Amino acid sequence: MALAMEFRHRFKKGHASEAVVKWAFANPLNNPVYDLTPFAQAMPEQYRGEDAVKAYRTYYLAEKMMLRGKPSKWTGRSITHWILENGVHF
Repeated sequence: MALAMEFRHRFKKGHASEAVVKWAFANPLNNPVYDLTPFAQAMPEQYRGEDAVKAYRTYYLAEKMMLRGKPSKWTGRSITHWILENGVHF
């Protein structure tokens, strides 16, 4: 739901997946509860580490500040503090 809320904030419309998420919350499965599994780190090996948040921040700073040859942009939000704290400015 947080992703749906963020999409709605940025683009002033709902995302198609929002209805599916709402349905899933309203119709819970009767499955056992398991412990939280480790967060997947879908990035090159050199950026992975024990702290998934730190790993993703390092990865984004190193490789994702330019997307499709253009600087990243923030729609409806200010640039996040951890990017600015690392000396990246647009």
